[in-house]
Amino acid sequence: MDHKGESKGFGFVCFQESDAAKLCIEKANKEKMDNGEELYVSKFEKKSERTRKLKMEMGKNSNNENKNKNNLYVKFINESVDEEMLKREFEVYGPVTSVKIQVENVQKGDKEYQVHRGFG
Repeated sequence: MDHKGESKGFGFVCFQESDAAKLCIEKANKEKMDNGEELYVSKFEKKSERTRKLKMEMGKNSNNENKNKNNLYVKFINESVDEEMLKREFEVYGPVTSVKIQVENVQKGDKEYQVHRGFG
């Protein structure tokens, strides 16, 4: 969510095998889902991994290994897409162990709602 509480549009998919994740990145990135939305699919990286890469690019060394080779980061997920839809879209590349679209609990008056954050 941004500072206004609006979705930034991304989610997460975890494959059982790294080859399936690699194939999915190659084939699904920039593909359109059934609802017409275009996907952006890339390898998930923790903040520490992104920082390590940035340091290496700046000439510094770090020995951290990538521990999330099977996880993908998916952003720009339309709020009409649920986890089952996302899973079906990615299962064509191989067995998926888990799918998680990020949500946030938002209080409006006396009711609490879950707001789709648009990424997973």
